[in-house]
Amino acid sequence: MKIKKNKIAVIAYTTFSTDTRVQKEAYAASEAGFDLDIYTLEDKNVTNYNKFNFIRSNIVQYKGQSKFSYVFSYIKFFFYCFYFLSINTPTKKYRFIHVHNMPNFLVFSTIIPKLFGAKIILDIHDLMPEIFCVKFKLPIAHWLIKTLYLEEKLSAKFANEVIATNSFHVKRFKENGIVKKTVTEIVNVADEKIFYPPQNKNYNDEKLQIAYPSTLAKRLGIDNLIDAVEILHNKGIKLQLNIYGDGEYRTEIVKKINEKALGEVVSLSDSFISLEKLSFELDKAHIGVIPLPSNVSNDIAMPVKIYEFFAKKVCVVATELDLLKNCFDSSVLFFEERNSEDLANKLEHLNNNRNIIKNYAERGYNKFASQTWGYYKAKYQSILID
Repeated sequence: MKIKKNKIAVIAYTTFSTDTRVQKEAYAASEAGFDLDIYTLEDKNVTNYNKFNFIRSNIVQYKGQSKFSYVFSYIKFFFYCFYFLSINTPTKKYRFIHVHNMPNFLVFSTIIPKLFGAKIILDIHDLMPEIFCVKFKLPIAHWLIKTLYLEEKLSAKFANEVIATNSFHVKRFKENGIVKKTVTEIVNVADEKIFYPPQNKNYNDEKLQIAYPSTLAKRLGIDNLIDAVEILHNKGIKLQLNIYGDGEYRTEIVKKINEKALGEVVSLSDSFISLEKLSFELDKAHIGVIPLPSNVSNDIAMPVKIYEFFAKKVCVVATELDLLKNCFDSSVLFFEERNSEDLANKLEHLNNNRNIIKNYAERGYNKFASQTWGYYKAKYQSILID
């Protein structure tokens, strides 16, 4: 492998310690021989990653309900990156700058290093137009959504390389006029060095263990899961729901748990937890639930947690969305979207038939093992190497 230069800058409006995709690609670049400068948000836990040089802003990730506050926070981070990239470029001489969305327009903060010869990679994790549609209840025809489609298209045109997270996204990019010769598809699968199956997983514990590690956002369907757990609890079924995460919907979730008197059967972590700790926690889980409701965003989003469940031999129960059915038809037990009763029925059936839990867990693991992170890591590294 011949590397032209050994410096790469990573730009990500995120907290590095909680963003699995940014972490995995950073380590992949490091393994390929690059030194990394990571321009990111305030994050007290980045001291655990001393392999990288963090150039942190004092900007805190905005998680509220105002679309204009989101945009303002993005713009602040844009100018922060523009300034420090510009002054660092003459001495750093970056070969690549890897920009993670959201937002996409962060690529334009790389104008100076691009003039110095840096190649720009735009990694589109999330589709901003669709997410804003759902999050702020806006129609596709709204001027802001149209602006975001244009923002995506212009950002992709400016970049030298575009990375997508699944084939549905690649198709959507083409529909938006993104006509790069190639869009590299790098699925956000779990890192098998962190998420590996336990040696002796017990699926027959008296209490059914259910895991939900995700951002706490209403648009991701956590309400349906809480309602299903209430149904099962009222039937006298012994279970435990462990929620690992944080987000804008946290206060409402805590309130809902208390109102339904589910404090004894639902636990909620104080915040996001590290990948290593999550891997340890999933050792005791029987079932992982992905309760995404159908909408223009979720219908074409690939949830990374499904691969983490697979890797840990956890049975996956997920909403019956086309993308998930297309990719995992026989490896996942599906339920009707927004139907808490159907979800409760599926969970009760699994509780009464623990051998089925094990069967789905084994199928999921076999699916994961066929295309691990090592496969996609090599695809990413090929972008960086002659």
